[in-house]
Amino acid sequence: MRQHLDLHPTQNRAMAAVFRTANAVHHHIFDRIYIVLFNDDRTQFQKDPNFDYWSPLEGIMSYVALEDDFGPMDLGKVFEFCQAMDARLKSTDRPVALMTSPDGKIFTNTVFVLGAFLLLKFNKDLDTAMKCLEPVLSKTVSYKNVSRSSAHSFDLSVQDCLRGLIRAKSAGWVDFGPDGFDVHEYRQLDNPLNADLHEVIPGKLVLMRGPRDLTGGALWRDGERADGCFSRRDFSPAHYADILAQLDVRAVVRCNAPLYDRAGFEGAGIAVVDLCCEDGAPPPVDVVAKF
Repeated sequence: MRQHLDLHPTQNRAMAAVFRTANAVHHHIFDRIYIVLFNDDRTQFQKDPNFDYWSPLEGIMSYVALEDDFGPMDLGKVFEFCQAMDARLKSTDRPVALMTSPDGKIFTNTVFVLGAFLLLKFNKDLDTAMKCLEPVLSKTVSYKNVSRSSAHSFDLSVQDCLRGLIRAKSAGWVDFGPDGFDVHEYRQLDNPLNADLHEVIPGKLVLMRGPRDLTGGALWRDGERADGCFSRRDFSPAHYADILAQLDVRAVVRCNAPLYDRAGFEGAGIAVVDLCCEDGAPPPVDVVAKF
């Protein structure tokens, strides 16, 4: 028999930490926010009318992997989740129950973006946010490095990622206020068909995929795999030079093997400095010192 709770809006702050139904457990995270963990076949799950159920990370907020990585979600996805979660809470007086897959990777991404919401929207400190997430942390798995070399592999926990996010917030690098984040520009530059570029520290540091010299003065070229399917889009220095000029970038630090003539940037008034190191590996100490 299903346990029933009276979840009248005036009683939201006194809600039980755990609410069980026939084949699911609703873990209370904070305020009116719950995460639903399924015990068995989700198709047999019957929603409780006291809750507003929502599945934000299945399809709409999916993660596109490079290798065997699965997250964490990028800043654009975090912003979109925070906006959607905020709107969801404002649209109902009922507790909002986040329904997510029992798959450890999808569940971990759900916990991460929810932790980000606590940090960025509720302005919780890291310790408080982790305390709120504690009931479900044991179900999360570690994020993996995207390096193809196992020698440079390492794990990151949800707490590691949230610690980085709160550090960025305190430094003013992440601001989800009305004028603090342009998600449309972020998506435009993040798209690997446009630039594959991120402004990590506003006004100071940009990261991007290295350009290549392309024949015929082309600004971009699509590459194919051996089976003829699309592989990636390469960009020329001239393509990036226009974008970097808009971001007021004055110098490019070339970290990978040179695949383009530096004149493509220098002709646009952008200096080029070589600090090459192994792709996917931590940079040597001398390279870090020079940087």
